[in-house]
Amino acid sequence: MIQIKVTPEMLEEAANRASNTRITLESIHNNLCNEIDHLCFQWIGASNQQFIQMFNDAKPKAFTSINSLVQV
Repeated sequence: MIQIKVTPEMLEEAANRASNTRITLESIHNNLCNEIDHLCFQWIGASNQQFIQMFNDAKPKAFTSINSLVQV
């Protein structure tokens, strides 16, 4: 039988890396949303509305993925 030995310190380090990654992803997500909002403000036309709708539909999925890291 194989045993995998993981120390509490190793688990703590992994949890910290996951938390730091989540924070980084949240920052990237927020920066991307801000940049896209800025671009959409300057973009006029039907394709703008279609893009905004697609982006707004996708935004909750990204947010859900980021938040799921917290539960790992």
